[in-house]
Amino acid sequence: MKNTHTTTEIEDRSAKEMHTRLAWERLYHRLEKDGLLDEPPGEKKRLALRPWMAAAASLLVFLSLGSLFLNQFRSEGRTWEKRMAAEGVQSVNLPDGSLVVLNEGAILEYPKKFRGDRSVRLDGEGFFQVMADPAHPFHVQSGSVRITVLGTRFNVKRNPGLDEVEVYVESGTVEVTSLNNAGSLLLEKGQFARATGTLVSEAPQEELNYLAWYTKDFRFVDAPLEEVLRALELAYHVEIDADGSGIRELRITTTYSQQTLDAILETIGTAFGLTVQRQEEGYRIRN
Repeated sequence: MKNTHTTTEIEDRSAKEMHTRLAWERLYHRLEKDGLLDEPPGEKKRLALRPWMAAAASLLVFLSLGSLFLNQFRSEGRTWEKRMAAEGVQSVNLPDGSLVVLNEGAILEYPKKFRGDRSVRLDGEGFFQVMADPAHPFHVQSGSVRITVLGTRFNVKRNPGLDEVEVYVESGTVEVTSLNNAGSLLLEKGQFARATGTLVSEAPQEELNYLAWYTKDFRFVDAPLEEVLRALELAYHVEIDADGSGIRELRITTTYSQQTLDAILETIGTAFGLTVQRQEEGYRIRN
């Protein structure tokens, strides 16, 4: 019987079979490397694939690559969002209805959807208002600690450049745990803790304006004006230049509640007979 296949057709078919064989071998080595084979490979065998075998191998390559993609997706678990407060404070609404207010420079990472547990990561400072859900505790990982709550209001601050995290509870109950399980601490309303390395310990919170960056409520008791201006700089993220003679040594007792910085500085200027000027980079105070 006369052979009707040309030399070119035979070469093309051989090339296709070779490409399929190489693709199969690459897939096999990938599966072996990732530990996805049920048994260790035996001696390699080179097969002369027929057309139907080549089609089956190509289909297997496609399905196996799809399986690798799914495994990678499952290993990542979920898609995460990343938000940063580049200038001033920024509010972030989480998928469960909880609210996080980030202080300037803070970075929050959280999943697009909570599945089972509710976990986020924080670098910097943030105030959390967590929606109550007893079946799904809320977790915050920051530095070397993990914070667990059900529904509460609390502040977390990871000091930049230091292996230190501060936690202050405004309401509810918060558990602070070292990630290496070296210790944990249960905090209630008004309590404050500091975690340094593996040590988690309760500490007194003596700073009257610790949350002023978030609340914009200030309280000063016989405080040097230098301390007052520094607190205002941190809360409103501006520079206040007050280098006039004796200005920073002046003392003041007062409170401010959610007032604008312009209004606060105006009352200070009036109280001490100072001139307050608004500048592009901040404020300037002079005698």
